[in-house]
Amino acid sequence: FEQELRLLGYAPAEIVRIRVLADLERDYNMAVEALNALVAGYRKGRVSETRFFELAEAFGIQRDTALWRLSLEKLKLGMEVAS
Repeated sequence: FEQELRLLGYAPAEIVRIRVLADLERDYNMAVEALNALVAGYRKGRVSETRFFELAEAFGIQRDTALWRLSLEKLKLGMEVAS
């Protein structure tokens, strides 16, 4: 990856920034995938609310993000959401 960027004429500082951006994008995509899988499990009754938060934390997802996503899913399902 970095070798290709060098061959394309990118400066070392630009390569570092591109690498950091690529890592951040990968981490974001992984978190989205994890949250989607957790929501699907919750929707199907295979993941409890407690387990949802445990697994989200294990995947490195912040609790407020997990809470927001679970609350959104509850609203979609017509469930009551705590204020």
